[in-house]
Parts: sequence; C-alpha cells; structure tokens
Amino acid sequence: MFLHDVLPITYLPPSQNKILSYFSSQKIEPLRLVSVSLGRRKTEGIVLENKPIKSKMEMRKSLFQIKPIDKVLNNNQIISQQQLELFRWVSFYYFNCLPSLIKNSLPPPNVLKKLDIKEAILNREAKKDVLFLYGDNFDFIKKWVNQTIAKNQQVLFLFPNQIKLEYYLQKLSSLQDLISVVEKGSSSKKTLELYQKINNNEIEIIFGKRSSVFLPYHNLGLIIVIDEENTAFETFETKIHYHTKKAALKLAEIFNADIILTSNSLSVKSYLAIKNGIFKAVNSLEAINKSKTIIQNIALKKDSVFHSETLRLFKKTLDNDGRILVFNNRRGHSPALICNNCGFIFRCQSCETAMIYHKFNEGNLLICHHCGRKTVAPDICPNCQSHLIQFIGFGNQKILEQLKPVVKNKNIVIFDSDHLKNLRQEKELFEKFQTKNIRVVIATELFLKFFDFIKNIDLVIIPSLEQLLVTPDFQIEERLKHLFDLLTRKTDKIIIQTINPQKDWLNTLIDEEFYVKQLEIRKKTFYPPFSQIIKIEIKHLKLVPLLKTTDYIYQLLQKNLSLLFKKEDYVLSPPISPIVPKVKNFYLKEIYWRLRINSEQGILIRRNAILKLLPDGIKIEIEPSYLF
Repeated sequence: MFLHDVLPITYLPPSQNKILSYFSSQKIEPLRLVSVSLGRRKTEGIVLENKPIKSKMEMRKSLFQIKPIDKVLNNNQIISQQQLELFRWVSFYYFNCLPSLIKNSLPPPNVLKKLDIKEAILNREAKKDVLFLYGDNFDFIKKWVNQTIAKNQQVLFLFPNQIKLEYYLQKLSSLQDLISVVEKGSSSKKTLELYQKINNNEIEIIFGKRSSVFLPYHNLGLIIVIDEENTAFETFETKIHYHTKKAALKLAEIFNADIILTSNSLSVKSYLAIKNGIFKAVNSLEAINKSKTIIQNIALKKDSVFHSETLRLFKKTLDNDGRILVFNNRRGHSPALICNNCGFIFRCQSCETAMIYHKFNEGNLLICHHCGRKTVAPDICPNCQSHLIQFIGFGNQKILEQLKPVVKNKNIVIFDSDHLKNLRQEKELFEKFQTKNIRVVIATELFLKFFDFIKNIDLVIIPSLEQLLVTPDFQIEERLKHLFDLLTRKTDKIIIQTINPQKDWLNTLIDEEFYVKQLEIRKKTFYPPFSQIIKIEIKHLKLVPLLKTTDYIYQLLQKNLSLLFKKEDYVLSPPISPIVPKVKNFYLKEIYWRLRINSEQGILIRRNAILKLLPDGIKIEIEPSYLF
C-alpha cells in the first residue's frame, strides 16, 4: 500500500491551494496522470510523491480518512520537473492557486493522457546576463538565434499579440523552416504533436504568446521577449494572474538560458534595471529615439470637436494624397449624456457608470461598455422631462460625422472593436489603409499593433489629450510616452488638441531626464519600481455587507502587516471605490497595499501568509499593469 501526494488539475479557490493525499495498492511514479475524487466530483491530478504505508495504524488511517486513487490515466510522465518548478514559482510569486494555474496552462485531459515527457537538459555554463535590446534589430537577433541552434539548443520567442508574431515571421523568413508557431485553439492532435516535438528537441525555434512559457522544453538555450513593456503580456483571465516577462526571466534562470528583452519604448522599471546592472543594454536608447516629428499643440474650444487649424491641416494632407490617423480611444458617439436642465446623467442600471451613446441606422442606443446592457436613447430627460440633453465628450462616431464632409470622395473608416469583430476583419481593413483605398482611419489602440507594418503616416491627430488622461494612475505619463514613442516612429506630424495648450506636459515626455524624474517621483511616493503593488478587490451584491467585509479585511491587513513588516516597508491605503463603483450589479471596493520587495524570499512568504488570511471570493492581483 502506498500514499501519494497529488496535485489536482482543476480550478480551486485560493484557500484550497494545497497538495492532497490519496492511497493506492500500487506505487505510482511521480509526474504521472491519475483520476481522483475531489468532493463529489472526479478530476485529473498529477502525482508528485509516493511513500509506502508501513504500519497497520497508518494503513487504517489511510483506508478510513484518505480516498483511493481511482485510476492511472497515463503511466508516462506528463510534465517535466522544470515545468513544475516554473508553475510553483509563478503560483508563489503571484499568489495564484497552483491547481488553477496548471488547469489554465496545460493542454486538455485527452492530450495529457497521451503525453510522454522526458526530462530536460540543463545548461551548466556560468550564469547569463539579461540582455536588453532597443528596437527590432533583426541582424542582432538572427546572430543570437543561429548561435543557439548551432549548439543544438531551442529558441523561444514570446510575443504580445498575433500581429507582432506575424511581423517577425516575415522579417525572419530565412529561418521559417525551423520555426513552429504555438496557436491557441489548435486541435488535440496538433497540440499533442507540438508538445512531443518540443520535448524531443525536434523543434528548434518556437513562436508563441503568454502561456508558451509553460511548454515542455528539452534544451532551451535562448528566450527573446518582444516588446517587453507591452501590457498584453499580463494575463486577463479571471482565475489566475501573472506577467509573462517575469515568468520568462524565471524560465531562463531554470534552464540557465540566455534571455533578450526588446523594446521600442523603454519602461521605467527596465531603465532602473539597466542603471543598476540587472539588465545589460546592448545598444543605445538615443540611437533609435531621435525623432524629427513635428508635434503641434492646438487649443480645443469647449463643445467643439476640431479647431479650424486642425481641419485646415487635415484637408491639406488629403489634398497632398496623404494618409491620416485620428487616434481616439473612445468607442461610440458620445461617452455620456447629461440633462442641461436638472443635471441628470444617463447611467446603467446594473453599473454605476454613464452609458455610451451609439448611433445606428436602425435606431440610436445607450450601451454600457461594462455589462453590455442596451436601451433606446431617449429624446427627453426621464427626471425632469426636459429636451435639453447634451452630448458630453466625443467618440469615434462623432468624429466621423465631423470629418466626412471634409473627406468627400476619399474613404474614411472607424477602426475599433464595435466595427471589427475578429482579427480577419482587422487585417482586411488595415490592408485597405496600407494600399490607400482608405485614406483616413479613426482608431482606438486596437490599430496600434499594426504599426510595425506601416512605413509612414503623413498626419496623426489626437482630438483630445484630456480624454487620454481620464484614468488616475501613477503610470499615466509613462503610458503617454510609450504612445508618443510609437507614433513618432511612423509619422511626420502630430496634432494634439487640448484645453490647456500652454501646459508643459509634452516637454516632460521628450525630456532626456524623463526616466530620472519619474524615478525621483516614484521613490518619494513609494511606487513601483520601489515597491510592489498588491491590488485587493472586494465585491458584493449589497452595499452594506460590502462595507462590513471591506472594513474587516482592512483591519485584518492593518493588524498583520504591523506584526510582520517594519512600518517603513509598506503602505496600506484605506479602502476606496473604483472609478466604476458598481459593475454587473456588484458593488466594488479596492484596497491597495504597497510593499518593499528585495531578493529576500522571506518577504514574499510573509506577504503570502497575510494574503492567505483573506476570505475566498476576494480578487488579488500582484503587480497589476492597470490600477483602475
């Protein structure tokens, strides 16, 4: 008789983040797939350890208190020790439930039942540097790739999105026979074949996105993270949360592999890592960021969409056969409707947020962008029956209305998720812009991922700077810098409309001391990279129980933080309501905890010990890219 530690492969609440014990009459080797009972249901699990049950007392205890393993589903190893090590690290660092993380990241059971995974070869060379590359230097990348595959080692490319992946496939076409692309949603047969080939070292170059860090590599020698600052590397799944770049750095450590981080717009965190010698820059930031783009500030008058000077330059560009991007991150026609008579704001019944006004041929609607609720747009105020309804702000539909008379016979389209429902439609519309069948694009950030394929845009217009600044976030200036670094690489002229054109915000972004000043501010205010942010979200269908639960959690955190950490090593902010305090009938509260982090693992152990005290149903995000 044997006792086995089994890791269930299923979604579980954080309180159930543990290894379970089962008994069996036969000895089952570690990392095999089994079927076990979990409560009233059956689930797959991975055997981690086994030990013989020696005494009769142990046997009686096992028979009466511990459930038996139902069945061995695969006698072969289904994951490697290196995969398990990475899973455990991501679970520990990001406070993910390990069974949930594995369920989310491994292939489905019908693939696991057929896998036969061999242990990896680890590189015994000296510890490698983390290399940082400014821009897409393909000659440099090819050199490193060729050096790696010459040593019979594998190369992993990690991409933030499918379009960037396709751009690299085009630019590295000379290596295409060696490249395999990991595609989510592949058939079980293709997934099984890919896993086995990667594990057998039959695939030399792997192109993938976030979850590709968890593949069963055999001899991984090089990892290249493309556009490391891109927020798409952060998972948005509801049950787990992690950042791919951090996981990739750990994966490189496990295999002692080389790792290259690339970026066209340096993040503040990476700047500090380079300055402190944690990352090693291989080229100069100044060499790629010398922009000759003309940036012009134009005053935006109240209740107007475009200044006459903006329209003049718009028309002049069209007359010169130019292409124009109007960047406006607002879908619909107007972000809000308000009654000028009584001040009533048209809000969603399920969410405490303004409904967005949309125009359609079949009738105009108010749509909530949080829960999807739709209602017919009213002609009068339901509160005072006034007809004095004002449209606040401007979305893409309103911009289209303003520009269509100017464009005349030249095509103009909206490029956002309301008008484009899948990647195929996005590609088709982008191709029309590339070939000048469409001359003007009114776009959200959905369009920006195609920028690598664009040679030049003659004019970029930002209709309202203030609409880009509505979310309060300590990273807002850094995000604006990323946006302008991207735009200035591809355009000759940018027009920015703002209600305050005299404000010295632009010089702040292009100042050579931008990173130094950002670090000074963040150090004084104890924000990342000088602390780690833990975001705790509490929700309830009723407001009073929410307030009680939030107050309990805040006091629990206060008490335990004071016991386990020095006062100068953390900041616990009082509970706040988010910008949208109610979503899908759930009231929300948020608590932000900032903690000083260093290389000492004990800090994270103490952090997790406190987080384990929180009740299930609380959403916890470690180092979220967005606070609100």
